[in-house]
Amino acid sequence: MLSSELVTPQAMPSVFGEDIFSATSTTDFEIPDATSTSASDTCVMDNGFLPITSDPLPPDGTGIAPARKNFNGLFYLSTDQRVFLQNGGYITYDDNVATAIGGYPQGAILNYYNNGVFVQVRSLVDNNQYNFVSNPSYIGTYWQYVSGAPVVISILEQIYPVGAIYIGTTSTCPMAALFGTWELVAENRALWTGNGTNANTTIAAGLPNITGGFIGDNEMAGTTFGAFYNGGTVTGAGAQNDTPASRIRFDASRSISIYGSSNTVQPPAYVVNVWRRTA
Repeated sequence: MLSSELVTPQAMPSVFGEDIFSATSTTDFEIPDATSTSASDTCVMDNGFLPITSDPLPPDGTGIAPARKNFNGLFYLSTDQRVFLQNGGYITYDDNVATAIGGYPQGAILNYYNNGVFVQVRSLVDNNQYNFVSNPSYIGTYWQYVSGAPVVISILEQIYPVGAIYIGTTSTCPMAALFGTWELVAENRALWTGNGTNANTTIAAGLPNITGGFIGDNEMAGTTFGAFYNGGTVTGAGAQNDTPASRIRFDASRSISIYGSSNTVQPPAYVVNVWRRTA
């Protein structure tokens, strides 16, 4: 066959008999799950159309024609997954399916999309009812990555070994869904580059010391230094015996220029979450 000979499936606006199914009318739509003894059922899920539908019809025999409700149910089940896939759905773990079949068999492959990563996983056990969608920790125990995922995960594990950090703006660490154990680093801490040996330690908050002084003569001319400076003289209040006294002022920025440049000890910041891999 040539690629030009491929037939494009016709788009289906809805599943066959969708309106009938939504109405849940047993007279219009039904295929029982197991062999039925009802005279009105001509088709069941496990045995298909029953032998009675192949018997001669009255008045020559006791057979009955296949029921409308069974045909509606049959064509609904024949088109529901097609429409699901056509509309962008993908097959992943489903509790309803797992319950109906008694768990996925060993070797079953399902899709998995999490935090922007799309991979496939394979069941490692029979009767698998471990929902990796709601609990990603099951991947690695009851499920394993397949396709190109192992290579990607192996590379990521080398980039993020135990002790590595991941920085992001999500409320949970996306790496935790792929491999390893991650913990949120204590909040309200800034990152500080180390010297190669002091990583994974903390540094207490602090400010540089402010220093300065003055020599106590009356005029104070040329005798202040650091954060202190001569602000002129004053008479009256603060002066002794109406003798002019020097006005001593304090300004931290005269000691270290960073003071006075902001209303708080806070550099420009962008808030992120930081996780550290622990295992």
